Amino acid sequence: MFNPFKINPNADVQKIDLPYFERYYWQIDDFYQDPKAVNTFLDTECEYKLFKEDEPGLNGVKFEDKRHEGHHQGLEAVTFALMEVCKANKCRDEEDLIITNTFRVLDADWGTQYKDNWWWPHLDWGWTALIYLNEEPCEGTNLYHKPGMPKNAVHDGIDKLIRHGAAKHNEYVEPWTARDNWILGANIPSKFNRAIIFPSKIYHGMAIESERWNNDTRRNQVVFFEY
Repeated sequence: MFNPFKINPNADVQKIDLPYFERYYWQIDDFYQDPKAVNTFLDTECEYKLFKEDEPGLNGVKFEDKRHEGHHQGLEAVTFALMEVCKANKCRDEEDLIITNTFRVLDADWGTQYKDNWWWPHLDWGWTALIYLNEEPCEGTNLYHKPGMPKNAVHDGIDKLIRHGAAKHNEYVEPWTARDNWILGANIPSKFNRAIIFPSKIYHGMAIESERWNNDTRRNQVVFFEY
């Protein structure tokens, strides 16, 4: 079986501090041996579907968030390599599964709201690994602090977040949230074929600082690990 997901054995792994949060993340440059082969495979061999297409919202109307949940034998090595970097106990999904995300704006006027808003600060569990696959770097990933909470808090449950009023809006109904309501603690810059691994329980979201996604599609792979 052809394997486009071969890892570069000489990839540059760095542990980078996040001073605002008193935490750190990992950055792995030149992750794949042939990232263009990865993109070709994802373009030609994969079927993408609107994420949560059965739920009401703006996905497919104002913007387009598509996912491809792809099983491939070659992805097991990718998963285990990323797990080894962050010393994760296990993958949240099957080891041969990595999700590919694509995003673009459908309504150009609506998309200009980035000037006063952030895109959906949210939480996940454990560690999040992203692999950036846009040849021209995008704006990367933002990490946020919710005022009123400790800036280095590791959030332990959605129930607690709801009590704090921090998890009450749905990305697909109301993805924009006012910049004044959040503190931008860090931006993790993107680079073609760069993997990053960061604590999922810091509020995070894709950085949007231009109207690029009116005419281009953002793409990355993502996998989640438990501590």
